[in-house]
Amino acid sequence: MDFISRHYEKMILGASLLFLILSLLLVAQGYDKTKSQLEADIRKSQRSVDQGELVASLTPEVFSKAPNTIRDPRRFFSFIGSAKDQKSGRPVYKRSDDGVIDDKPVRQQGSMIIPNDYICCVEDKCRAIILITENKCPFCGAEQPPISIGDGEDEDEDGDGIPDFIERKYRFLDPKNPLDARQDYDNDGFLNVEEYRYGRQSGDDELKTGKMMEDPALWPELVGLLRVVGVIQNDLKIQLRSIDQNGSEDPANWDIGIRLPKQGPEARFFPDPKRSMNRSVKVNGVIRPGTAAEGAYRVTKAGFENRDGEKTPFIELVSAKDANETYKLYPDETVKEKTVQVRFVYLNPPYGRIRTNAQAVLAKYSFIKKVGENLPPLQRAKEKEPKYRELYRLEKANEDGSEVVIVKIESAKYETTDKDKRVTVPMFDVNTDFAVPRMMNNMMDPDAGMMNPGMMNPGMMNPGMSR
Repeated sequence: MDFISRHYEKMILGASLLFLILSLLLVAQGYDKTKSQLEADIRKSQRSVDQGELVASLTPEVFSKAPNTIRDPRRFFSFIGSAKDQKSGRPVYKRSDDGVIDDKPVRQQGSMIIPNDYICCVEDKCRAIILITENKCPFCGAEQPPISIGDGEDEDEDGDGIPDFIERKYRFLDPKNPLDARQDYDNDGFLNVEEYRYGRQSGDDELKTGKMMEDPALWPELVGLLRVVGVIQNDLKIQLRSIDQNGSEDPANWDIGIRLPKQGPEARFFPDPKRSMNRSVKVNGVIRPGTAAEGAYRVTKAGFENRDGEKTPFIELVSAKDANETYKLYPDETVKEKTVQVRFVYLNPPYGRIRTNAQAVLAKYSFIKKVGENLPPLQRAKEKEPKYRELYRLEKANEDGSEVVIVKIESAKYETTDKDKRVTVPMFDVNTDFAVPRMMNNMMDPDAGMMNPGMMNPGMMNPGMSR
């Protein structure tokens, strides 16, 4: 007991030293393990980059284990442009010790906010973290390999029509946000998904990757902004009243009484007998129900037939424009015109494709055409080509609107050839044909302004063709 009482302080000090040594050993072992794990992760990431793959997102755990990575000067990115003087607002240029001014402005420093938007430079001596959209490293100038699509080419997590590998490449897209496909990032009048689909169908590899979505100088064919609002079949503005045989069996001697619309505003009341006009015509006679644009019809036959046990008069007509367009009329019956009219809308308003303006777009930018008629030119002013336009003719339209086909006219005289392109125009859908507003932070972006005022409305270009 005397020994312990005399040396207990030394014993406590020895135990403390032993505990400290064990603690240091444990820390060293943990450091070596963490270092080995980080080195393995770095090698794995380098191999992935060398193969053109994406670097995995950095997690908070990685930063807590390796704080030096945050202080790495290569992790300051210039995604917000060049540095500017606070007073003059002009770019700042680097000056060397001997007074020589660099020809490139100083790159403004920011912070890494979206890890999926960045990759490591493939150059071993550089390894700078750069934007995934960079084809050449801005630090060392090394060419970067193309992004590997791999087996995930068709993967679309948010189901918006744009594959995930494309949405990861462009900062304005998000593979988890289905609404960004219906935005117009470059403000050229086409939604992102519309430009992606057009680029994918083209033979240009650059466009297949979605380049068209971010470049306002690239856009699909303007016919991509055309929609079918509906199909119209008007009433034939001719009614049979009666047939007077004049005591003859020869139809050539018969007087055929018909009803036609009055000219002017009262034409809309046809076939009201009190507000229409009566006329008489012979077989082979020509009937003009209205203006020259509404056409003319010839009576090809007249006679009587048994309908429901009664002797009923009838006449047969043929259109002067189309011999295949024929009609059979009975007294006081109204039939539909066989010529189909289509109401189109051109989604190209100067104030953008905003759903709140849907009614105004339909009222101002729609027009009606019959099968066989030429559409007004689809135009868009380009900076270097202000007369750029596309010409089309309505070639076919089903009565239910299920198939509306237009043909592109390459000739200025509207002459079709076998090489002319035929396009099936989709139906108008207010839920998908208008843009989704961008987030408020993007709305402050100067690139997110009004649409190109040069986008033209075909109805405005030729008011006589718009109704």
